[in-house]
Amino acid sequence: MIIATLFSLMLQGIVSMILPFLSMYLSLAFSQSILLICEKKVPPLQSLLLSLRAVNKKIFVLSGIYLLLVLMFIVGAMFYGIGLIFVLPFFFHVKGILYREMFGITLKIVATEDNGSSDQDGDDNDPTPPSNDDKPSKNPEVFDA
Repeated sequence: MIIATLFSLMLQGIVSMILPFLSMYLSLAFSQSILLICEKKVPPLQSLLLSLRAVNKKIFVLSGIYLLLVLMFIVGAMFYGIGLIFVLPFFFHVKGILYREMFGITLKIVATEDNGSSDQDGDDNDPTPPSNDDKPSKNPEVFDA
């Protein structure tokens, strides 16, 4: 994760001295790389390339969303930083939603064995205490969704 961050910042710094708009494009293109490393366990340089390719497919939509977020940060800072209390969490939520829509998420579903002791008639007001048979099994099956 540190390698990807340093590499992207170094590349953005060098390019920003020459062409500032290209630096903004690279920061947008590498915006999902850290999340790829953390969630998908992708190597750092591969995560930079994956993020670049995924962002290129939706460049206009993403640039519009990030432009709106920049405007929200400016308005939040104009109120002596009090507005940033709302804008900063909103930024991270938007970034997470964008990541989920672009790359999907990995879920781990754990299925336990049901002994057929569930109520068939839907009566939830049964006063009898649960028995030891209602405990989940010791060997659950794990599925990757």
